Amino acid sequence: GVKFPVTIIASTAQMGDSIIDTLNNEFNIDLPSGIAAYKTNDPNDTVRISSSALVKGKAKIWIKSTTGVQKNKQITITSKNDNFIIANTRKGINFDPCGPIIEKAAYFADNGDGQVDRLEMWYKEELEATEIPDSLKLYWPDEQPGFLRTVKKSDITLDEKNAKHIIVKIDPKFAKQITFTNKSRLGTSYWNDPNLPDASTEVNKFSIEDSVGPVLTYAELVEKLKGGDDTIFIRFSENVHTEHIEGITLTLVKKDGKKHDMKVLSARRLGDTTNTIKIVVEDLKENSPTIGDSLKILHNGTIVDLYNNRAHPDNRPVPLKLKQVPPNAKKAYYIDSDGDGIVDSVYVKLDKFIKKKNISATCVWEKDNNSTDTLDGDNMSHNSKDSSMIGINVKGKFHTNEVRTSGTMLLYLSFSEFENSTQKISVDDSAAPVIIKAVLIPGSYIESDDSYAFDTLRVTFSEETQYPVSVAKPFYLYRGNVQYTIDLQGAPKTIPNGFQFVRANKDTIEKIRYPENGDSIHINVNAIEGSISPFSDGANYQKKPGNRKVALEVKPGDTEVLIKAGPNPFVRDIQGVTFFIKPRAKMVENVEAVSTVIVYDQMGNKIWSGTDSTKNFEDRKIRIKWDGQNLKKRKVGKGTYLARVRTEYGEINEPKKVNVVNIPIGVKENN
Repeated sequence: GVKFPVTIIASTAQMGDSIIDTLNNEFNIDLPSGIAAYKTNDPNDTVRISSSALVKGKAKIWIKSTTGVQKNKQITITSKNDNFIIANTRKGINFDPCGPIIEKAAYFADNGDGQVDRLEMWYKEELEATEIPDSLKLYWPDEQPGFLRTVKKSDITLDEKNAKHIIVKIDPKFAKQITFTNKSRLGTSYWNDPNLPDASTEVNKFSIEDSVGPVLTYAELVEKLKGGDDTIFIRFSENVHTEHIEGITLTLVKKDGKKHDMKVLSARRLGDTTNTIKIVVEDLKENSPTIGDSLKILHNGTIVDLYNNRAHPDNRPVPLKLKQVPPNAKKAYYIDSDGDGIVDSVYVKLDKFIKKKNISATCVWEKDNNSTDTLDGDNMSHNSKDSSMIGINVKGKFHTNEVRTSGTMLLYLSFSEFENSTQKISVDDSAAPVIIKAVLIPGSYIESDDSYAFDTLRVTFSEETQYPVSVAKPFYLYRGNVQYTIDLQGAPKTIPNGFQFVRANKDTIEKIRYPENGDSIHINVNAIEGSISPFSDGANYQKKPGNRKVALEVKPGDTEVLIKAGPNPFVRDIQGVTFFIKPRAKMVENVEAVSTVIVYDQMGNKIWSGTDSTKNFEDRKIRIKWDGQNLKKRKVGKGTYLARVRTEYGEINEPKKVNVVNIPIGVKENN
């Protein structure tokens, strides 16, 4: 669009050796399309000419390209009305580009949202106002229709201090948090050269550099259940090398607006597609991050993007989300709350509160693999004083409902809020022992002093049990609604999971005399006044007054029979001989016996017999009397006869023993 001078002379030689200064002829100017001739060099002179005139054999005109680049063009001059002047042509006329040349351009964000709103362009040469682009088409971050912004000339400003520099306002702004692109030629300049009125619009695609710093787009604080450094998951709007994140690089903005710079101790990129980075920040103690706080980049720290762009000083703080973590079980234990010997509750102390509806549990006795089904929140409760203590109802929930107060129990605890959160927990034993079997063995008969030995009580517990302090009445026994106790000697003998006690006396017991099968027995938790229960597993004492009762098994005692006959001899017609058969047992009421007496004469002939049983005698002593008559009711003669006494005896409903005794009986006549 620049005018160039062309001098035309009339000469006698082709090389213009001499000028014919007498010629003032007019001449025609012949130019190709796209090149125009002008009378003057004045930029405001836009009148094109096609002829001019020599003055003293010489003329000067100005030509320029009106369409832009021209290559190897020519100008031809011919005389008007004078055939003696020969036409002449000048070839090799070229017009090279001379429009503004863009050297560099870059996007910027004048806000803390990572929202591109400014473009700056630098040119090779200083610009005139007329050389500012008429419009721009700008893309970010990719050349897609949705990413296009069109800028008018009114939003383009020439830098007053640097004519090579223009500033472009982008309105509307590009989207937030887009601070990176891997594309380059995202700009197109449209400019109409006022000096090239016939030229088409000059269109130049140009590259735009990324001068937008990163912003935080995501920050998730890992729930901290105890003191120490904090863990945060963060994401940037573009790639940031982890080594640039370590150090004092972030600022924590508290809910009250106070700011605390944070020291990042470590930064590690996760292997996912979100470009998430896990950072550990130094503990800020009472100022540690919490929900309601925000996180931003410390703009003068070391965080930069791949092009060394720093974050905007006012980069937008990102509210901290909370990444909850599954609770950890601090302790767990099982109990037998009613003392019946069947574990009915499991308690778990968590290190945080969890709604019971989000908890499920399975309990397993390791021995025999006896387990519950999965138990949901309906089987759980929060402790009223400590909401992080969870009670799990397992009463009747195990596949096999058994008496068990010890052993390894495993608890599998899951939380629906967290994937893959099942925890395997070993549950401690807090259940106390109970009686599972009790056997009373009556003392045997001591013939030497016609008495009985002390009874023995063998008690078996649900687990290995300790009895550190001997007491006189460690058990309560029951017959129907009657409660009674028996005094026991100290220092019992240890048997597997139990003890063998010896009664302290041989006294009968009020209302019941002696214990019987069908009586029941359990631990007397009040046996030690003002102290602890007498029985424990070493840690857990049985304290439940209603602890498990079991049926008392009373073994059959040693039973014998004492047989006497008298008077012997006896006087026939005046006396008779009575056979006394007495079962000998501590609890004779539990013994039954049937006795038969057969009397034989001297020839071995049976002459008489009689039978009776204990059920016919309140004192359980059988009495069979022979008055000296034979089977035919005739009196027998005087002499000696043999009485055979046969007795079947033993505990009621138990196998019977047989006792046979021969007793000579003398018969006298009444003289």
